[in-house]
Amino acid sequence: MKTDKLRWLLLAFSMAAMLCAILVPFPVVKLSVLCALSVGCLLILYRNMEGLTGSPEGSPKNHTMKWVTIFNLLLLALCIGAVWLQENGHLGAFGESWLAVGLLIVIMLVLGNLAPKIPFNRYTGLRLPWTIRDEDTWRLAHRILGYITFPLVFIYAALLLCGVGIETASGIIVLSWIAIPGGISYLFYRRKFL
Repeated sequence: MKTDKLRWLLLAFSMAAMLCAILVPFPVVKLSVLCALSVGCLLILYRNMEGLTGSPEGSPKNHTMKWVTIFNLLLLALCIGAVWLQENGHLGAFGESWLAVGLLIVIMLVLGNLAPKIPFNRYTGLRLPWTIRDEDTWRLAHRILGYITFPLVFIYAALLLCGVGIETASGIIVLSWIAIPGGISYLFYRRKFL
């Protein structure tokens, strides 16, 4: 399939998912449709990575992108499992909170490790207006994201051990995880182009 058709298909799946999230009143149907559309998008990305990224077949860049896509599929499966456990009463408020903490730590560690290896693209990564316009800015943002991930996970654990609420600690850490590389890369981009 041609790249333009693939992009339109990804856009159509994404729009259908947003409409489903807004318009479908039945939670089970909504979750099922959203999961099917998400899996469809991820499979399209996985099977057509070379065409969508413009990298040659067998490129290490495509290998990294495929690992990110596989991780996203696994993460989707974990989230579906967590929703199922919560809906069926297998998780209390305490278990649900700590499951969310565990998922956040796994997401940060895996994506923080992969971030410096993610090639310049429009589909996966820290996609800010200035990072998707310039490859040097993209590389800087993702390198910083990789460098700050492990210290932020340790700060997150310290905040939780010191009694800071899970919601507060999670908000601080996620905001920092995005804002630090985003802010530094924005300054780099401005200095380079303005």
